[in-house]
Amino acid sequence: MSQLQLPEHNLILNYLEKIQAYISSEKYSSIINKYHDLLTQFELKLVEDMDDLAKVQALLDFYYLEQIYSLPSKSEQLLAYDISRLFDTHSGSEFLLGFLLIDLCNQFDIEACAIYENQKILVKIRLASGEYIFINPDCGTSLDWEEVISFIGQDHDFTSPEDCEGFTQEDLIVSLISLRKSELIDNGQYLEAFNYIEILLAEDPDNPYERRDRGFILQQLECDKFAKADFEFFIEKCPQDPVAGLLKLQIENMLNTYQAEH
Repeated sequence: MSQLQLPEHNLILNYLEKIQAYISSEKYSSIINKYHDLLTQFELKLVEDMDDLAKVQALLDFYYLEQIYSLPSKSEQLLAYDISRLFDTHSGSEFLLGFLLIDLCNQFDIEACAIYENQKILVKIRLASGEYIFINPDCGTSLDWEEVISFIGQDHDFTSPEDCEGFTQEDLIVSLISLRKSELIDNGQYLEAFNYIEILLAEDPDNPYERRDRGFILQQLECDKFAKADFEFFIEKCPQDPVAGLLKLQIENMLNTYQAEH
């Protein structure tokens, strides 16, 4: 294996640091090794004095054509935000593909960030010349400015590429944790989902929407007392949210069930 040194601070490593306590040491080591190998393989393709545009094209060819990173098949869509599976199968959600592509760009001195609007993600790359490239991460194609606007939709106020402010690294990591949490809930993997929501609440303990989701998970785990407290917190903080009315009924049902059993 190459002696390429992984930087202390990068997108993949910072994400893994957040979730490390909730994955096995074997899985963690496997992800790190495959990530290390990916960096090493691309490093070997670089030539001296390669300009940044040539480097971007080389990276896209490597990522999508050689390594064949792509969207999951229908049978694999329930694991679309699982970073371990991304490295095992080279398939993942559009967001996860963009997440890794941005990391690879930044590790090789290509300035890249994510534009995330209306649940759609684009990778924005800034060249040394000041020009911008927008990449659709599900397939690696580039979009011109009109296509960028069409892709994002009308709910924006962008007038030029400079207006598209990218997500911070922390924003991207939190978004991926949240998407993975939602995926686990949808899959009925409530104990794992609880771990991810605890990560989110450690960063933002009074977030009413995360408290609401934790309440749902706790209810599924038959921890009604704690679920009730989270639901009540959400109702207090977001009384006008349509879900608040449904949660009030849910609390009444929980209390009625408790009284009937006792």
